[in-house]
Parts: sequence; structure tokens; C-alpha cells
Amino acid sequence: MIYQASLFFNYQVYKDTLFIVIDNEAIPDQIVHKGDIVGLYKEKKLIGVNIFNSNNYLKLRLSGLIHNPNEPLINLINTLIKQALEEDVLLVSSPVILGQLISLTPSLLVEVSAGEKVKAGILEEDSSLKEGDYVLLSLKGSRLDNGELSSAYLKADEKYLIVGSEIGDIGDYELGSETYSLKKD
Repeated sequence: MIYQASLFFNYQVYKDTLFIVIDNEAIPDQIVHKGDIVGLYKEKKLIGVNIFNSNNYLKLRLSGLIHNPNEPLINLINTLIKQALEEDVLLVSSPVILGQLISLTPSLLVEVSAGEKVKAGILEEDSSLKEGDYVLLSLKGSRLDNGELSSAYLKADEKYLIVGSEIGDIGDYELGSETYSLKKD
């Protein structure tokens, strides 16, 4: 089985510990220690991995969810976990893309590329949003900075979650492109 996971890192809070999250809602009933690698299991299924002393393996200068891990990082994490726990873990991307708010009523409607308009939900109510605003979107099923899946906040017919707004020199040609700035106004 190949587990899909997200990578979190915050040196200021947890020092050099990497958190690989597979199931953020499960509580482990088994913990397996193999050196710096700790596997967290629920009913014999891997739900997360902690890698202590991560500076021995790699140097990260990012904080929070690593939205788009690169291939060398994906391979390194998989190799470390495979050697220690004999488990296959694939880090997946959780990109945030740029969209434009088209309609507030009767439901939130966003444009994510030329002519593609879809329903969206919103992470936090924001009365300052208005039609025409550029917004940051997380695709249904993507992991958010808080560790939750965006689908936990969406209705069945909503495809994206609005996680913030974006201001600046933006044009419609940038709709659908990935962005890493999560501004909340």
C-alpha cells in the first residue's frame, strides 16, 4: 500500500522535527520507534510519521504545510520511511491557486480559468469579499495549513474552498495559477 501524505515543518515551535500527516483525524493505537523515525498507526494502518533530528537529513527554511514538495524531497522522505518502517509514503501537493469571485449569491461562484466557473465554499466568513475580488483557492481534497482536508468544509457540489484573498497587480491571465501567499485580509 502507498500512503499519500502531507509534510509539515515549524522549526520555531518543534525544532527539527518533520511531521508527515496521512490521517489527521485518527488517534494512534500503536507507535513504532526506529531511531529518528517514529511511525504512528491506527488499526495497523500508518496514519503519520515523525522524523526527529531532521537536520541530520535535510535543511528546511519553510514553516507550516509544504504545499508543493519537490521530487528530491519526496524521494528522500519515502526512502527514510521505507528503510525505517518498511512503508511506502508519497508526499502529495496541496497547491493554492488564484481564482476570481464571480458571484456571492445564491452561492459562491468562482472563475478558475477563462470560462471555467465553479461553486466554492469559504473557510472563514469574510464580509469584505465582493464580486470581482481575486481569491486563493484550495481544491477539494487538498490539505490546508491547519492540517484538515478542504473537503471537510465543503458541500457536495462545491469544488474549491476559498482560503483567503489576494490583492496586487493581478490579471485574469493568472487565474488558475499556483500561489504560495496565503493572505487573509
